[in-house]
Amino acid sequence: MCMLLVSCGFTPAYGEKSEARAVLERIRLENPRDRNEYRFLKAVEARIPQSADPLYEVRYRVRARDRGVPVRGVPRRQLHGDVRYHVVDLSSGKRVLTDEIETFTSYTDEGDLRIPQKLDAEERLMQILADQFVTRMTIKSARIAPRSE
Repeated sequence: MCMLLVSCGFTPAYGEKSEARAVLERIRLENPRDRNEYRFLKAVEARIPQSADPLYEVRYRVRARDRGVPVRGVPRRQLHGDVRYHVVDLSSGKRVLTDEIETFTSYTDEGDLRIPQKLDAEERLMQILADQFVTRMTIKSARIAPRSE
């Protein structure tokens, strides 16, 4: 099976010569403007270190909205979040990719622990968004990477 994959030109997403690796190693994310963007940035950096010599910059906006959800008498809240981002080629200044990621998490808004529970939900939300961002960048790296033919 492995020989078949090698002979068909299969390259693992993070393989040494993969387009994903070539892109992910050469990006940087712009500086965060608020706490959620800082958390998002740190979660992304845990998976993709910032490039010292970037070819691309990710310009992004993180938004989180808190909504109450009635669940059988338990005061639950849902925290909805999204990241809208553009990948910009630093040499040309052109956008090479525009995308958006959305997700949510929830927490119990009751008792003495309501504030720590909300903070934990915010942290989880930013982690989920960062994981989805890295996955999406891996999948869409072929649209970003320059063609070498």
